[in-house]
Amino acid sequence: MRIAYLDCFAGISGNMVLGALLDAGLSLERLEAELARLGLDGYRIVAGEVRRKGLRGIHVEVETEEQGVARHLHDIEEIIEGSGLPAPVQARSLSIFRRLAEAEARVHGTPVDHVHFHEVGALDAIVDVVGAVTGFWLLGVERAYASHVHVGRGTITCAHGVIPVPAPATAELLKGVPIYGRDVEAELVTPTGAAILASLAAGFGPGPAMRVDQIGYGAGTRELPLPNLLRISIGETLGGAEDGEEAAEAGHGGHGHHDHHGHEHGGHGHGEHGHGEHGHAAHEHGGHDHAGHEHAGHEHGAHGHQEDTAGVDPGEEAPYAGEAAQGPAAGDKPKDRDFLQTREGMLFCVTGYLHPPDRYTAYLKYTPDPGGKWRDGERAYRRELAHYHVSTVAGTLRYLEANYPHYVSDCPVRDIRFSMVPRDCVARYFRPRERLQEILAGPRDALEEETCALVDYIAGLAGLSAHDMGVTGSLLTATHNPDFSDIDLLVYGQAEAALLRDRLGPEGTDEFRRPSAEERAGWCARVAEHHPLSVDEAAYLARRRWNYGYFGPRYVSIHAIRRDEEIDEEYGQRTYRARGLARLRAVLADVSEALFLPAIYRVEGVEVLEGGAEAAGVRAIVSHEGLYCDVAEPGATVEAYGKLEAVNGRVDHLVVGAMEGAGGYIKLPPGMGG
Repeated sequence: MRIAYLDCFAGISGNMVLGALLDAGLSLERLEAELARLGLDGYRIVAGEVRRKGLRGIHVEVETEEQGVARHLHDIEEIIEGSGLPAPVQARSLSIFRRLAEAEARVHGTPVDHVHFHEVGALDAIVDVVGAVTGFWLLGVERAYASHVHVGRGTITCAHGVIPVPAPATAELLKGVPIYGRDVEAELVTPTGAAILASLAAGFGPGPAMRVDQIGYGAGTRELPLPNLLRISIGETLGGAEDGEEAAEAGHGGHGHHDHHGHEHGGHGHGEHGHGEHGHAAHEHGGHDHAGHEHAGHEHGAHGHQEDTAGVDPGEEAPYAGEAAQGPAAGDKPKDRDFLQTREGMLFCVTGYLHPPDRYTAYLKYTPDPGGKWRDGERAYRRELAHYHVSTVAGTLRYLEANYPHYVSDCPVRDIRFSMVPRDCVARYFRPRERLQEILAGPRDALEEETCALVDYIAGLAGLSAHDMGVTGSLLTATHNPDFSDIDLLVYGQAEAALLRDRLGPEGTDEFRRPSAEERAGWCARVAEHHPLSVDEAAYLARRRWNYGYFGPRYVSIHAIRRDEEIDEEYGQRTYRARGLARLRAVLADVSEALFLPAIYRVEGVEVLEGGAEAAGVRAIVSHEGLYCDVAEPGATVEAYGKLEAVNGRVDHLVVGAMEGAGGYIKLPPGMGG
């Protein structure tokens, strides 16, 4: 797969992107020919080589005689939609401008339709945005990734007075993007650059494994204390950890090898607290299968293939026996870790228990790809998440917004924007318990045979029925590969899951073995790298992890799912509103619902360390990050950082694993870990 990596060590702007693409081999003549389809006159692209701190790069200037033209979003939409540009270029360009409009609307407190684009609606900005999207398309880039973004520091003077860097609209556009500011007193990221980056980049961090074929440097206009350049590397992903994904056991975003499902999303109507998605990153559930095991996958962004949806007939036979179901079994409620397939062939993982009447809240897990390593008969799929973290889940939202915007919705009940699949777009609904029964009735390969043996073992160990269990991930969708896929087992019911936990015990059993000391050490190092935890703090969490291990040679994860009778909140019964961020210390009063995700910890004795006075009213820490599932016993003191949330108007929750606050954390103060 052809990918690009943007190294934003000196920030990013629209003309820097264009310069880097031209330096990487994009033909200016071809670019101008494509942009001519916009039907706009009165500009010319001037590109030339310059030096920045002794390093060369291409500086681009879009010269125009246009003065003081302010366009609305609908004006720009008409220009792009009326052009002869390819559909993918139109869709992604429109996505960028809509993102810009939404940011401006939020900053200024005005409806999106009323936003006047000034600088970003000018002719040169239109050329920058559409030119950048066109450039990636012409160079055959299918996926884009980026480094953490240097935004500079200090203040700038604008029409609104002196304001800190980054400017308000830029800051809004960079929500969910990892940023930093160092010794450069300057504004390094423009709104146009931020919008391009936030819309097109699938993930942020170190460069993915790739064979680099082309490198380009795009130069900014000003001289800075560092080279004012944007570097773009373009090439092919390497095998092994497939298509830019992390290598085996790299963990889903810091969850490391074995935190495969730490649902960083929301969406679990947790008992009386309901809670929905809250804009949390998708939980790491189902089919983590790590590269070696199946866990790899891609952080795909807005550069997805247009052919991804080809070759899927909604009327085809379902991947497992029975009807091509379009919803849960009769009388059942949709549940966390169910899967569904859209009419385009994409596979989504259902998140939680609260869903609008006409939609399923779910995150994108697999998309059709002829080169993918997960297969359903003749059809191949790729993973859309290299690891489960708020930034990579945000990447799937950007991908959907750019290519399938009808799958992303604002939820007025939960005060989030998340992926939600209209029920009339569902071609197949995968039922975990039914799929397990089919496997038990006639296993078809080694992985399914091992699943049968595992179910028999657990049934005997804890006195559970096979009807108390199900499977999720690639086993559920029958896209698994016996050579590297794992077993993701579901146990339905709080009492059943608690009994199994107690029977497995903290050390596992002879048949269900815990990861080795070496594996745990590697996991702890990766957790500390990706999360605001020390290695020692991660080691404490590792000692609490009862539901991950090996059954024979096969890696297994076990996850608790609510039964229908344990889902006691209807959609719309409560409303949830974000109230900023807070850090607090509290005593755990009730941990009985920490088995599920989200993990719910009832608390008392709240001490506010950061945040407003209303944070003292928090009664529950709610984690959508599986890393913090079942971390402590009642009476333990924990420190937690995350999003404050008002439930029906009263601040009641501190939410960990939300998009806000980079996910937050739960940790035990020194000496409390045992």
